Parts: sequence; C-alpha cells; structure tokens
Amino acid sequence: MTDKVKEEFRVWAESQGLPHTNTGPLGDAYALGAWHGWQASRQAIEVVEEKALATTPAANDWIDWAGGDCPVADGPIYEIMLRDRSQADTRTPEDWRWSAGGGSGSSDIIKYRIKGDL
Repeated sequence: MTDKVKEEFRVWAESQGLPHTNTGPLGDAYALGAWHGWQASRQAIEVVEEKALATTPAANDWIDWAGGDCPVADGPIYEIMLRDRSQADTRTPEDWRWSAGGGSGSSDIIKYRIKGDL
C-alpha cells in the first residue's frame, strides 16, 4: 500500500470518526472493517465515474434530441440541427423550440452539440 493511499484512508477515517493506525489500516479488526468499507466506496465511485465518462459525449459529437425541456444552459456556443437538417449556432438555447412532440415541424430540434465556450 502506498503512502498516498494510507494518507487518503487516514483522512477519510478521521472524517468518519473511525479508527486508523499510523502504519496502515491493519492495526485491529475494527480498523480493518473501516478499511474494507473505504475500499468498497472507492471502487463504487470509480465505477460510477467510468460510466459517466462512457456516456459523456466527446467534444463536437452530436447528441440526439427527441424533445423535452431545454437540456443546456446559456454560456457555451451550441450548434443545433433542426428536423429540416438546417443548422444554427446559439448562445441562448432557451430561445429555441426544444419541446418538440416528435411531429413533423421543420423547426423541431433533433440534435445539438457543444461547440465551445464564450
């Protein structure tokens, strides 16, 4: 176990009011239980982070849109694609029609992507 991991465990254990030892978590059975709990929580966080990264679109990837509340905030430059395949850039996405009901309206947004920051 590296010194960095020992220190991370020590900080976490203290924040939880759990025992730890200066030489590592194997000093007694209670500390060992705390160690296993900490390891399990770290592994769970890593799984969630991996899934989030896997579902986060890469820069400039189009994101399909089937309608609903506006999914983005003002700030970055967004490019939107309408049902008629025309495209437009916007910094004020709330000004566009995001809540399309899946009809045939040519102004319905069907895709969007983030192009960049302000």
